[in-house]
Amino acid sequence: MAHEIELKFMIHDLEKFMACLKKESISLESGIYQADTIFFRKGKSFLDLAAGEPVIRIRQEQDKITTTIKKYLSGIIEREEIECTISSADEFKKYLLLLDIVPVVSVYKMRQKGKCGGVNVTVDHVEGLGDFTEFEIVSENSDREAVEKLYRIAERLGFRREDRVTMPYDEMIFKKQKLKI
Repeated sequence: MAHEIELKFMIHDLEKFMACLKKESISLESGIYQADTIFFRKGKSFLDLAAGEPVIRIRQEQDKITTTIKKYLSGIIEREEIECTISSADEFKKYLLLLDIVPVVSVYKMRQKGKCGGVNVTVDHVEGLGDFTEFEIVSENSDREAVEKLYRIAERLGFRREDRVTMPYDEMIFKKQKLKI
């Protein structure tokens, strides 16, 4: 089973960060708009989600629709993940609702992707949150060495370990919406 190991940082100066990427010869693809809907078991929210509980996402990206089931293993850094393509987001939502799995929050972002030494680098503009970057490795094993590799790349690009964002976008948006109520 593949493990996604990722570090995320908020970008406070996008122009400066893009210049750092260029200096490191990291080029990004054109932006892709992604619309995600996150589902939990009925009665659950980010406020009481226990480690090991599944989180289901439906992502619409251009003509492609995927669903991903994630199970967090050691916080935000490492998680088990299974992804597959589906033909209809609406039909799959009906399927989930029949299983008492309900939508909790939606995330809308423009994502640009690149690579740096075997590491996926993304730059995201997330509606309602701002600009972020993620550094990610997909590994078959839990790998502390991989985490260190991600930190080294982040530090080369001007981020400090203590500035790592530990909350996923969906949870940040959920908590932001709860504060408005």
